[in-house]
Amino acid sequence: MTTTDAIKEFEDKVTHLYESEYGDFKRKLGLYMRRLEQDLGEATTREMKLKLSELKHEIVYSPESTNIETARSRALEVVRSMRS
Repeated sequence: MTTTDAIKEFEDKVTHLYESEYGDFKRKLGLYMRRLEQDLGEATTREMKLKLSELKHEIVYSPESTNIETARSRALEVVRSMRS
């Protein structure tokens, strides 16, 4: 799977992820991030790994907010920046 394909798949999953509780949302988002890391595999640069790690920490492990839409927007913003 190419980097572009992996990122597109992640974007699609996150865009269509609708959970009513933040806990359920962040668990699924965490799963999608792990899958993205696996799909990227060798193509993952040090910068990409750092961005994903920071995103996990920000949204999954110690969220400052429990707003699903804010977390979704942030996740998509970070992953889209990885395309460049």
